[in-house]
Amino acid sequence: MNAHLARVLLGISLASFSAPIARAASNPPLSACFTVTPENGTVVTLFLVDAACSADDQTPADQLKYRWDWESDGTWDTEPSSKKTASHRYTSEGPKTIRLEVQDSQGLKGTVTHEVVVMPSRKSSS
Repeated sequence: MNAHLARVLLGISLASFSAPIARAASNPPLSACFTVTPENGTVVTLFLVDAACSADDQTPADQLKYRWDWESDGTWDTEPSSKKTASHRYTSEGPKTIRLEVQDSQGLKGTVTHEVVVMPSRKSSS
């Protein structure tokens, strides 16, 4: 019996025995990260954020773009910029979620969030 007849009778094809083609990702996801100092404060606290830990395999760090959403409400509060650091002061108390978006030179984006707590200001006793 020839190979073709055997494939027809068994209902198999040689294609089903081929190994999958391993393809390298053309642009793997970037790593968005940042630190915030301090993690807790009051309405007079200036919160400092630093995204220097963000990285991309194919885009040099000085070409990444960063933008911040201070309330994580879906509205970006800063324009995309190559500046990795920023600061923000909240006008109300409560937990706040800061969102960072990092974009590489090919337009791929990564996001990450951190929470800070804005506590009531201490009143001085008289």
